[in-house]
Amino acid sequence: MSTKKAFLAALAFLATSAALAAPITVKNNSTSGRSIGLEIKTLSGTWVKSVPSILPGVTDTSNFTQVTIVSIKNNGSDSMCVYVSSAPTLCREQIGGASRQYNHTDGETYVVDKYVDPGCSAAPLGWGTGNICTANTAAASNGASQSLTNGAAGATGTATATCSAGTWSVSAPTCTASLASPVGLFATDGTNASSINTTWGAVAGASSYRLQYRKKGTPGWTDLATPAAASYDWTGVSDESTFEFQVRAENALGSSAWSALDAGSIRPKIAPVFVSQSGIPAKIGTGQSFSYSQIWRNTGSETWSGGSHGTGPDSPGDTSVWGAGFAAFSGSIATGSNTTTSLTATAPTTPGVYQLRRIFWKAGVPYGVASAAASVEVVGPPTCGGVSPSVATTYNANGTVTVSLQGPMSVETAIVKAWGEVNGQDDAKDYPMALNGPNWTATIPVADHLVVGESKINFAARVGNSLFTPVQCASSSVTFQQLPDPVVTLTPTVGSFDAGAGKAGFVAARRDGVFANIKVDLGAFSHLKTDIEFVDSGHADLGVPLNGASAGVDIPARLVESKLVPEVPAWSSQSVIVRVKYADPDAASQNKTWADTISVLVAPSDMQVSATGTVGIPPTVNAQVHAGGSFDTAIHGPFLGGIRTVADGAAASGFVAVGSNGEWGASDLDYSRLYRAQLVAVARAVPPEGVTLIKPIEFLSAPFSLPVQLVRSLAATDGTLEEVVRVSWLAPADGGDGFTFDVYRDSTLISSGKSSVELDDIPPVRGQVYSYKVSAKLNTATSPEAQDPGHLPACFAPRVEDALVNGVMQAELVALSRWLQCVGDAVISVAFDGGGAQPVAFQIAAGSDYRHAAIDISGLADGNHTAVFSVGQAGGLLNGDRSQSFSFSINRAGLLPTDVTILHNGKPASDGVLTDSIGRFGIQLQGGSIDFAQPLN
Repeated sequence: MSTKKAFLAALAFLATSAALAAPITVKNNSTSGRSIGLEIKTLSGTWVKSVPSILPGVTDTSNFTQVTIVSIKNNGSDSMCVYVSSAPTLCREQIGGASRQYNHTDGETYVVDKYVDPGCSAAPLGWGTGNICTANTAAASNGASQSLTNGAAGATGTATATCSAGTWSVSAPTCTASLASPVGLFATDGTNASSINTTWGAVAGASSYRLQYRKKGTPGWTDLATPAAASYDWTGVSDESTFEFQVRAENALGSSAWSALDAGSIRPKIAPVFVSQSGIPAKIGTGQSFSYSQIWRNTGSETWSGGSHGTGPDSPGDTSVWGAGFAAFSGSIATGSNTTTSLTATAPTTPGVYQLRRIFWKAGVPYGVASAAASVEVVGPPTCGGVSPSVATTYNANGTVTVSLQGPMSVETAIVKAWGEVNGQDDAKDYPMALNGPNWTATIPVADHLVVGESKINFAARVGNSLFTPVQCASSSVTFQQLPDPVVTLTPTVGSFDAGAGKAGFVAARRDGVFANIKVDLGAFSHLKTDIEFVDSGHADLGVPLNGASAGVDIPARLVESKLVPEVPAWSSQSVIVRVKYADPDAASQNKTWADTISVLVAPSDMQVSATGTVGIPPTVNAQVHAGGSFDTAIHGPFLGGIRTVADGAAASGFVAVGSNGEWGASDLDYSRLYRAQLVAVARAVPPEGVTLIKPIEFLSAPFSLPVQLVRSLAATDGTLEEVVRVSWLAPADGGDGFTFDVYRDSTLISSGKSSVELDDIPPVRGQVYSYKVSAKLNTATSPEAQDPGHLPACFAPRVEDALVNGVMQAELVALSRWLQCVGDAVISVAFDGGGAQPVAFQIAAGSDYRHAAIDISGLADGNHTAVFSVGQAGGLLNGDRSQSFSFSINRAGLLPTDVTILHNGKPASDGVLTDSIGRFGIQLQGGSIDFAQPLN
């Protein structure tokens, strides 16, 4: 016994021997040399003892009643443990460098010793049902915990292990089954006569297995056994049915999933197995027979005997196809033995593919699996429904015709014979046919059977097979079409000529090179295309080839661009070979072609024409034809030039030869016809002699109009009119519709847009000569100005100012006026009522403005009269000769005036006005039938 345990036992003895005392024993067992302190408190709360230091190996004992608290202090740095007598091996509390208080129980003793950790050693632990889950802990100190994971097979789980005072405890355990499904389940199948052996792969962690079975084809399962081992023999089985089995692993926690199924059975009594067969042909003729044999094996428990055991038809299940029914085995065939049976079959009479298959029979009942099915093709005599060429007609001499059998039956070999209609079968040739998919075909070269005039190729097919004799089954033919030679028509499009030696000539347009429309006639073969070429003798292209040209339609034939460039002179000649052949290679194989040589002239290049009109009577047009500003007859050819109207193409001038510089003029223009017309200058190419153009080759200028011409016959009066200068003219063209006119006096516009052809002008200064100018306008064009001088006279010529009958109607009073500076003496004569003229009795002397004369009219009767005065002047600046007419009435019977008034300037004259005063005087008479005013000058 250790010292500590002996001491504690002594303390316990002392506690029981002092019933009244409450001894408190504290012992310091420390070996570190450290002391401890002690304090004791009573129930009243008074500290009754305090021992500062109890040395190692010293025991302090005190007797107190009603002690409640014992305080122990570790005076050193070592970790100490306090043991109490109620649990002498349990370290109640570790103290190190501090005080600890304990609730005291009477009789308890306290031993202070150095602390020693009561840890746990590494150990295996188990948990879960039957402690199936297991894991190993590592060594740990007191109070430490570790996580555990199951390591045993057949389960999965976790737990926590805790070390307490040297002992492991397990908490939070989980442990469930985790079993793999058994694999490799095997059941014997026909091995044993009355038992089925089952085996499977062992599963780790399984304590047993559950094996179930059911009859194949039924839904429910039945437990068969729960062996601990991975096998089980099911004995005493008499049912020959096939059974299905499944198994699973189990332990105390649960079970695995079921395994995959396997089937097994006992050995049946009758178990025939087909082994092999021989002698069955893959192909046989209708109605033909053959012999074959089969080998069967007895795997059942019953011995076969001849008579009741044998084979019968299975597919078909009767004798209608192969004509063979039940055939018995010969002899006795024990379990595990083979037997060979010989049979004869006759093919059906209808061609087709048939199955031949037999099955084991016992007493008319079939057993087991039938023999391997043999497919036999039954063929009849070779035939075909027809022989079909790939085309009905052909014109390809180098082509081929593919011949096919239509509806071939039972054919293994086929040959087609071909021959021409002309030579017949003397030239016949055989062509082997090949099987191409479901069809037999042969390719026949047409050329092998062509002769001159050939029109048809004939075919006959012969077929055979290995079972029957070859026969001819069908015939056909292909028509060979002889193509016509192309017939070609060339129709000129620009012009034509005779090129000599029977050669046609054509003119090609420079702009697009077209010289003719070519049309090819192929007769009944108008659906075929042709290739047309235009070449020189070296076969270089002179024209644009026409490949794949349609027959029966006009197609433009044109020169190549290099023959149309401006550098090629106008009317250059090309000798062109035209060749026509069939475009289709099949048709071309007959070599039917057409060829001819023609001559083609190249028309002039596109030219420009410029033209301008001039002002003149008549007007003229100057025009020029050129190419980019230049003209050379050697390059561009000769031309004629003319003018025509745009609206109707009518000639405005005749054609004339164009000069070497390309210029010409037109002066024979009718302006009155053309003044409102749009015109074009026309340059017409002159072809070589013998060339006929379909229409002239012409080049036109831009439309233009003749310039507005000068007005005609412009005249301004030269002082012949006293009051105005009269300007008159004629329009530039007869009729003059549409013209307006602007009139100028010197540079002053005095009238604009005038439509009439006369204007009266009052110039600002009399006697001054002005230049009167008139320009004509037509639409927006204006003519140059025509001009003529004109003026007013510097003064008036003498003239009768007035002529009136006097108041008594016995004389006619005449007033004559003049300008002194330009009027000389004047002479007046008068004629009354168309009678003879009589001079006025006086002359007017120079020097005064007005003179009066009185002419006796007493000899005239009352009534209406006319007086015509003729005034003449000698030596004046103006032509003063003129006539003036006055009408008047005489009514002497009505002269009963009651009053006379002298008038001056239209009003009664005032006193003192002299008759030579400036103004106009007159006399007014009133009364009777007279009421007039007579002016006197």
